[in-house]
Amino acid sequence: CLRQTIGYVTHDNNTVSIAGSSAKIHIVADPLKYAFFVVNDKQDEVFLGNAGTRYLSSEVAGGFTGTVIGFFAVNLKDTKENAHFSNLSIKHEETLF
Repeated sequence: CLRQTIGYVTHDNNTVSIAGSSAKIHIVADPLKYAFFVVNDKQDEVFLGNAGTRYLSSEVAGGFTGTVIGFFAVNLKDTKENAHFSNLSIKHEETLF
């Protein structure tokens, strides 16, 4: 799920179930937006949604001029199991616009 919070408003975009114990997140950034994808077990990229970069400016965000990206998990089966994140890595590839 792509969750966006701007001020007091939170919105959840497309939700994707992960079949298995791992997932790959792919983020593409350009000057106007971030596009979020998850790579499923068949190696297909599933589009989660876009987030506008304008909400990161100091004029809109009240002085904040950076980006925070984090992970969260939801247990839809209510089995009281906890999510475990491990082997996190970041690969930066820059494309000039």
